[in-house]
Amino acid sequence: MGDHLGVDARAVRDQAGAQQQLAGRLHFCVVESAAGTSDLPAHAALVSGMGRWLHGSVPLELKVVNPPAIAGVVLRCVSDDFEVRDREGRTGRGFTNLKRVLGRPADFAFVVGHLARTVPRGHAVAACDEGAWALVGAVALHLGVPAVLVRRVPKKYFVSYGDDPAIGDGRLAGERLAPGTPVHLIDDLVFSGQTLRSARAALGLVGLDARTASAILWTYRADASVEELAAAGMTEITCLVHQSAIPG
Repeated sequence: MGDHLGVDARAVRDQAGAQQQLAGRLHFCVVESAAGTSDLPAHAALVSGMGRWLHGSVPLELKVVNPPAIAGVVLRCVSDDFEVRDREGRTGRGFTNLKRVLGRPADFAFVVGHLARTVPRGHAVAACDEGAWALVGAVALHLGVPAVLVRRVPKKYFVSYGDDPAIGDGRLAGERLAPGTPVHLIDDLVFSGQTLRSARAALGLVGLDARTASAILWTYRADASVEELAAAGMTEITCLVHQSAIPG
């Protein structure tokens, strides 16, 4: 789970100003890595609703739902009062901690309801790491579907995925699902894409197929992750809001 969105967001925002002007004019675009056009900003299509990228023959669709009031939900998770270090080592003032929705039942229910609508029919759901466990548990209950919990780091004791402690490499928790079960990944935000890729790989070790995902927030930093996510086998990612739509 992308714990905090800090100084990186503000550092990138200035660089992305010209790209955002283009974003407002685009509804749909295709970026083909092999053709050398990957410099077209991912959020150019995201801001308007949908984009499609190709990695070889595998397309990755990015969608933004942008439900009413979602910007307010995210802004209530923002703090500008402290200096923090982001995951890439830069220090700046302000961060976003989306786990704060857990303390606001109305916001939490709003997010869960909209994320539930992004889950494809017939899919189980999986939390990308511990920070998303509560979110995924609520979505699973809302939909009445199975859930698998993924750990960021393998657990070394009292660990079992289903009934067999030898399965899951210490990173999976929950009832064992049949190999081949389609699984939809859920996280709070997409930053570098590494958490999604890592969770997909962990689920693949037990034969679960996770090609789709959703999150509350797609960040500017995530724009650079599209090619790697497509290369990892992701085919569709839906976010409730793009960072460019959040005031401030």
